[in-house]
Amino acid sequence: MGDDADPDAFDGLEALDDVALARIAHGRVADSPESRMLAQRAARILAGRRPAPDPTPPVVDQSLADGPDAADAPRASRVSVRVLIAAALAVVALIAVALVAIPREPPAFAVVERPATPRERVLDERLAGTGGLLFSGVRVLQSVVLTEPGELLELVAYRGGASPRTPPSERTVCLAVFAADRLWSRTCLPEPAFLSGGDVSILESLPGAELRYGWGPGGTSSVQLTPTGPTDLVELTAMGLPAVRNLVLAAEDGPSFLVRSLELITRPSGRPEALFGPAELARVDETWILIGAVRRSPTPGGELEVCAIATRIGVASAPIDSSCVTASEFASAGIATPPADGLRPFVYAWRPDGTIELEGLTSTP
Repeated sequence: MGDDADPDAFDGLEALDDVALARIAHGRVADSPESRMLAQRAARILAGRRPAPDPTPPVVDQSLADGPDAADAPRASRVSVRVLIAAALAVVALIAVALVAIPREPPAFAVVERPATPRERVLDERLAGTGGLLFSGVRVLQSVVLTEPGELLELVAYRGGASPRTPPSERTVCLAVFAADRLWSRTCLPEPAFLSGGDVSILESLPGAELRYGWGPGGTSSVQLTPTGPTDLVELTAMGLPAVRNLVLAAEDGPSFLVRSLELITRPSGRPEALFGPAELARVDETWILIGAVRRSPTPGGELEVCAIATRIGVASAPIDSSCVTASEFASAGIATPPADGLRPFVYAWRPDGTIELEGLTSTP
């Protein structure tokens, strides 16, 4: 063929082989419309002669599959899988370590997260006024009704710390017990010790009672006040003490002005009024007088007290001896001053069997 394609040549392209067609389609310069058309026609014929792709996958020769390259590919794949598994396990281990390193607050601390009640806000202020450093607010764990109406035994908890910036290692877990609205006991444990499983457990002796209370990381709490003896007149008279029976008889007509005045003067601060009495037990030469009374315990819900007062009559600023013991102590030994030592103006003894001794040792105060 020449440089310009002859139109009649289109019909002869079908008879050419692939090499000739390729030379026409790709090996000449298409510098005229006819030449370009001839090249495009040859390219279409050549493309039509190429076989379609075989959908059947090629058969791999077993000898080639068993060669070194074929063996390396699965091994490399297995190595990659092992690397991925190891990396995943390492990530899981790091997450587990991080979770362990994060301090976990025990279930017990959930109580300090709830909103405070009006009563808890009052107790919060009272504890803060006693020098307590409160990192969290006070929360009541348990309330127990005592012997008197309206008197409660309240176990409260709080987390101690100077401020929210106080590190956990320096914080404390504290318990406090209020009885009849007064703070009776308080104890604190370092917070790390509490978190490690150390329960707060306290047994404390109070006047006329034993107080036991505790709290653990799991949230279990307990508080119990156990009187050491009788808490009312029925229980006291049931002990069958002649001294108590005599006191009841002596108090039937009520106290005289002198007896009432002496009882008011000598009543220790915080002591409740007498349940029965005061009553005059004995008088010597119209100079010395011994008075008896039974009072409630200074500890709400505690054992009753038996009290004795001795003084000189008619002398201003006369010495006064006032002593109180629990009812069970009185049943065992009564009330008595130490033996005469030359320094006391009088000695006395009031025994459980009802006998009384009163002796003035001097004639001056």
